[in-house]
Amino acid sequence: MVFASSKNRAVPGSQLHTNFQLDGDGEYLAMVDPNGIIVVHSYSPEYPEQHRDVSYGRGINGYGYLEHPTPGQINGQTYGGVVADTKFSVDRGFYDVPFQVEITTATTGATIRYTLTYLDVSSDRGKEPNETAGSVYSGPITINETTCLRAMAFKPGWLRTNVDTHTYIFLDDVNTQAADGNPPPGWPSSWGDNDEDYGMDPDIVADPVWGPQMKDSLRSLPTISIVTDMNNLFDPTIGIYANALRR
Repeated sequence: MVFASSKNRAVPGSQLHTNFQLDGDGEYLAMVDPNGIIVVHSYSPEYPEQHRDVSYGRGINGYGYLEHPTPGQINGQTYGGVVADTKFSVDRGFYDVPFQVEITTATTGATIRYTLTYLDVSSDRGKEPNETAGSVYSGPITINETTCLRAMAFKPGWLRTNVDTHTYIFLDDVNTQAADGNPPPGWPSSWGDNDEDYGMDPDIVADPVWGPQMKDSLRSLPTISIVTDMNNLFDPTIGIYANALRR
């Protein structure tokens, strides 16, 4: 395997790099015999636009984009194009009032599918969308509670997008979630040697002094939203939450 990187490296036993770099927008490319005259193979008049982390080449059904790179092995199925990534009209973050989200892709003829997840993760509605799973997007989506919105786009014969995820957190929901301390449907009651303690303490949230300070206090904390399979959080062996002190 040779990297067209313009780094010009030809050290035996190390990665090989050409002394030229390919144009990501497409250009003429030829594989030439060592005599410098005979063209063994060429992309003429030019190979198409290239995309980050997407391979292009000859596969079992002709030339096109490849879903997975296979260095040293036979290439698989190729695709005629790459569907443009989905875009959300409202970015992830903290919110206080309902709003609508539009999802778009720049690829004409592509279909967008999406899923919505609330606190209840026991249903299939929050699973990762694909060509057959999730709702077909047809217009703006109303978000009026804490919601994880996931979307992807696909087109027959083209390479599908990845799944984009935006989580919208309503702090009023956070203040009142699991007030009885019990886990929401689909969430574990314990993990490893730990007992669960879900939700906010209602005595604090309802307190006339501390209650009004809760929203600003929550916003002041550095926060990261992790969207992953439940096992990656709570599995006794691999869960990062169940094994918080392991590396």
